[in-house]
Amino acid sequence: MFKKFFLVSSLAASSFAYAGDKSNFNLQVPIVSPNQVFSLDGELNEPQWQQAAEFSLRYETSPRENLAPIEHTQVKAFSDNQYFYVAMIAEVNDKQKLLAHFNRRDDIWRDEVVGFKIDTFNNAALAYEFFANPLGVQFDGIENELTKRESGDWDAIWYTKGKLTASGYTVEFKIPLEIMNFDMAKADQEWAVEFIRLSLTDMRRRTSTNKIDRNNRCLLCQMGVMSGINPQTNSLPWQVTPSLVVGRAEDKLNNTAQNDTEAGLDLRIPISASSVLNMTVNPDYSQIEADAGQITVNNNNAIFLNEKRAFFLDNRDYFDTPLNLLHTRNLISPEYGAKFTTQQGAHTLGVLAVEDEFTQLLDPSNFGSRVRTLAEKSQNFAGRYRYDISNGTFVGGSVTYKQGRDFHNALLSLDSKVSFNDQLQLVTQFSGSQTDNESEVTTGGQYYAKLSQNTRDYSLSARYERIDPDYLAGLGWVSMVDYQKWTLAGGYVWYLDDHFFSEVSLSGDWDITHDTSGVKLEQEAEAYIEASGAMQSYFELGYLTREQRAARFGSINNAEDAPMFDQQRISAFGKFKPTTALTLELYGEYGDAVDYSQVRAAKNLYLSPELGFEFWQGASLFIDHGYQKMTVEDKHLFTANLTDVRFQWYFDLNQFIRLSSIYQNVERNPNMFLGNVAEKSESLASQFLYGYQLNPFSVFYLGTSNGMVKPNDTSGLQETERSYFAKVSYALSLF
Repeated sequence: MFKKFFLVSSLAASSFAYAGDKSNFNLQVPIVSPNQVFSLDGELNEPQWQQAAEFSLRYETSPRENLAPIEHTQVKAFSDNQYFYVAMIAEVNDKQKLLAHFNRRDDIWRDEVVGFKIDTFNNAALAYEFFANPLGVQFDGIENELTKRESGDWDAIWYTKGKLTASGYTVEFKIPLEIMNFDMAKADQEWAVEFIRLSLTDMRRRTSTNKIDRNNRCLLCQMGVMSGINPQTNSLPWQVTPSLVVGRAEDKLNNTAQNDTEAGLDLRIPISASSVLNMTVNPDYSQIEADAGQITVNNNNAIFLNEKRAFFLDNRDYFDTPLNLLHTRNLISPEYGAKFTTQQGAHTLGVLAVEDEFTQLLDPSNFGSRVRTLAEKSQNFAGRYRYDISNGTFVGGSVTYKQGRDFHNALLSLDSKVSFNDQLQLVTQFSGSQTDNESEVTTGGQYYAKLSQNTRDYSLSARYERIDPDYLAGLGWVSMVDYQKWTLAGGYVWYLDDHFFSEVSLSGDWDITHDTSGVKLEQEAEAYIEASGAMQSYFELGYLTREQRAARFGSINNAEDAPMFDQQRISAFGKFKPTTALTLELYGEYGDAVDYSQVRAAKNLYLSPELGFEFWQGASLFIDHGYQKMTVEDKHLFTANLTDVRFQWYFDLNQFIRLSSIYQNVERNPNMFLGNVAEKSESLASQFLYGYQLNPFSVFYLGTSNGMVKPNDTSGLQETERSYFAKVSYALSLF
C-alpha cells in the first residue's frame, strides 16, 4: 500500500513545478539604495517611487470571471532588500459609497480593502497576507492551503499609511522582510505573489493582478511571481516583549477582594530567515475583550474558544493537520514554554514544549463532551514534520504528549494530501493514542480519508472517519469518539452576470454514523440553497432530516440503550447592507430537537437577529440577540434570551474606547424538570476598556468589568463581582 501511495505521489508531483507562475503575473522588483530618506505619508512624493515598478490590477475575478475591472487600481512596488514597499492607488466611481472606518486591527472586512499575498517558499502551502483599508487599518494573516483557512491570528510589526483623495484613496505599505520566513539558501529569490482589491460600492468585487481559474480550487497555486529581492539577513533582530498585568477582583457577595500582579515575557529569536525560536514566561492571558456570548442551555458539548496569545499564534499553521490535534487553549495557565519552527526547502518542522500549572483535558464520547481540569501541573509537548513532495502533495507526521501527576497521554499521527490534478485531491490521516489515567492504561486509533473533486461549477466528495472508544488527543480538540462515519457531499454553482444575485449555489450531503461495535447512531441528509449579490447580500435556506440517538454525556455505557429520535429542521440566514452605515443579519431555525435534561423529543425555535451601525469614521454599535424556546409535547420547557451589545469608538488608528455588555434571561417551567430548578434566572456582565495600541505587541489597556445576577424571583439584579485591570506591553527590537 505504501509503495502504491508513493507511486501516486510521484506521478502527482510530475505535474507541478512552483505555486507561482510568471505567465500569470511577473514582477521584477527594482532595488533602491537603503540609505535614502523615505517618509510613509500617502503622498508618493519620494524619489524612490520614481524608480518603482508600475502595474495595474487587470482582472475582476469575482463576481465577474476574469473580466476588466469596473474601477481602476494602480500599484507601485520597490525594495531596498530590507523592506518591501508597495503603494496601491485606487479610483472609486462613487465616493459616497466608499466604506472606510477606523477600526480594530484585523477587523477590516466591512470596509473596502487593498493588499497582497506572498508565498515566500513558492510551494502553495502557506501565504502571508497583508491588507489595509483606505485609512490604513491593517490586517495580517496566513492562508493555509491544507485547511482552506484564512486566519488573522498571525501578527507582525509592519507599517501602512492610508489617505483619501479626490478620486479615491491611496495606501502605502512598508513590510520588513525579516518578519517573513523564506529559504535563504536560494541565491535568486522567486516568491509567489498576488495583489488584490476588494471593493464594496455595489457588491463585493475582487480584482487581481492575475486571472483565477475556477476549475482549480487551489488559489495559492495560481499566483504570479515576484523576483529581484535579495533580503539582507546578516542581522535578524530579536523581538522581546515584556508585559505587566495588574488587577483587583472584588467578591461583592462575601465582601472580599484580591489584588493580583502578573509579569510575563515573550521572546522571538529568528535563528535564520526560515527558522524561529519562540520562548515565553507566564504568557499574558488577560481577556482584553470578552468572548462572544453563547446560549448554553441544553448544550451537550464543551464550548470551543479561540486562541489569543501571541506566543502560541506565531507560526501556528506549521502544526495544522486535518484533525485538530493541537488546541493550545487547553494550556490554561502556562508557566514557561518554548517553540521552534523552521522550513528548509521541502521540509517543515515545528516543536512546542510548555509547562502548565494545570492539566486540562477534553473528555469526549459519542454523546457529547466535557472539559476536565485537574489541579496538578502538566508537561506538554507537540511536534510536527511535513515533507512537500510537490505543490498540493505532501506527507506529514505529528506527535503530542501530556503528562500530569496521575495522567499521561501520548499520540502519534501520520497524514498526507495527494493532488492528482487541479480538481481531484485525497486527504488522509491515521493516528493512535495511549492514555495512562491513574494506572489505567487505554489505547485507541483514529482514521480519516476524504476524496474530493472540485471544478468551476460543481463539487463532489466522499469521506470516511473512525475514532475508537479510548482514543484521546490530550492536547487537541477531538470532541467525539467511539464512532465510524461515512459522508457523501456535493454542490453546484450558477454564476449570473448583471443580476441582483451574482452567485447561486445548491449543496447537500448524506451521512450515516455507527459506533465502533456497529450500532447506528445517526443517519442524516441536509440540503442548502445559497445566494450572494448586490448590497453585499447573502441568503441561505436549509433543510435537515435525520434519525439520531441521544443521551446525556456520561449517562450510558451501551449506545443501544440510547433512544432514537426522528428529526426534521429548517433553517434560514440573511444578511445585507441597505446603507453604507447599516448592516442587518437574521438567522433562524425551527424543528425537532432533544431535551437533554430527560432525553426526550422536543421542539426548538432559535432566532438570532444582529444589527450593526457604523457612524462617523470610527464609532460603531453592534447588537446581537439570541432567542431560544423549547417545548415538550406542546408544553413550555424553557425560553432563553441573550443580548450582546458592543460599542466602540476609535479616535484614530491607535486609540479607542470600548463598552460591551452581555445580558441573559432564562425562564423555565419547573414542572417539566426532575430536580429543583429556578423558574427564572438573569445575569448581566459588562466591561469598559480604554486602549492604546502602537502595534500588535505594544499596547496599553485600562478597564473595569462587573457581573450581576438575580438571586431570586422577587429581587432585581445584584452585583456579585467587580474587577479593575490594566495591562502594558512593549515590543523591543534587539541586536
